[in-house]
Amino acid sequence: MGYGFDTKISNSGALFSIGIGYKHKFRSHLGLNVTLGYHYKQTGYDVLLNDTKFANGNNDRHSIAFGLGFIF
Repeated sequence: MGYGFDTKISNSGALFSIGIGYKHKFRSHLGLNVTLGYHYKQTGYDVLLNDTKFANGNNDRHSIAFGLGFIF
């Protein structure tokens, strides 16, 4: 959970991530790792018209991540 501040190269907005994972070992040096995660990012922006601030708004991005890995 966090918040990104407005700079010259990035926009401000809230950040949130949560995830769950499971690992299963078949032998002492071999296994499988599975992860599932959810990510949320809110991005604020300004609409400029002839270098004048015309309006502002925000976008929300929701994403789900899935990972599969091998343990050696």
